[in-house]
Amino acid sequence: MVVAPVDQRTVDRTCRHLEKLNKLCQNPKLGLRNSPPYLLELVPDSLQHLQLVVEVGKLRREPLWQQEYFCVYLRNLQSKTQQAIRIFKEGKDKITSGVTLQPSCQETPKLPTRVSESS
Repeated sequence: MVVAPVDQRTVDRTCRHLEKLNKLCQNPKLGLRNSPPYLLELVPDSLQHLQLVVEVGKLRREPLWQQEYFCVYLRNLQSKTQQAIRIFKEGKDKITSGVTLQPSCQETPKLPTRVSESS
């Protein structure tokens, strides 16, 4: 599997996305519930752990950027934070107007059940 390389800029960008997502989650109009997974706890923890890994990684002989696992993790984290930010922005009007957002899984049409024929 080929993994796109990452560098310090990618880490910084991911940290900024996490900070922005944390700020969006703090909007009291959202009324986020304290139930797993609770974004207001997960996002700051993720940011703190990422910064800790980068700091400890600076002490190693092999840079983090050369480790495939870290590259995959960072790209995935960046993608998910961007996706969450996009969801908050797209749903901003509905959130502020008080309309409840429906999960996307409820929007999928139900497939008809197959009825077995008896002979």
